Amino acid sequence: MEGHEHLEFTPDFTPWLVVAIIAALAVVGVVLWFRWARRSPVSATPEKPAEKPAAPKAEELEVKYGENVAIFDMLRQKGGPMSQTEISEQIGIGAEPISRVLIDMEAIGMIERRWDAAKKTFMVTLREW
Repeated sequence: MEGHEHLEFTPDFTPWLVVAIIAALAVVGVVLWFRWARRSPVSATPEKPAEKPAAPKAEELEVKYGENVAIFDMLRQKGGPMSQTEISEQIGIGAEPISRVLIDMEAIGMIERRWDAAKKTFMVTLREW
């Protein structure tokens, strides 16, 4: 067969073939490693939902917010609901800090807050003990 050259595995060609196979295996290994590293972890047990923090105790509120005593006394003297705006004005503290105090007081069950759409404010009442 003259004129036809055959590709033979000669000692000059073999090292390049080995290098090409090793490089291909390395590329496949890197791709598989990245895919494995990016997958979402699968746990044997389902995760618990985050627990709500416990409501602060009355003693903690008194130390944290001295205003709660004044608010409690005001509501008791009034004998009925007061608007959050009215409480804020009478105590002389801004709406944001009063709101935080009232939320904490509500969390421990000292007061109830109800949204009054007509007045565009919360109405605050003492809870029955």
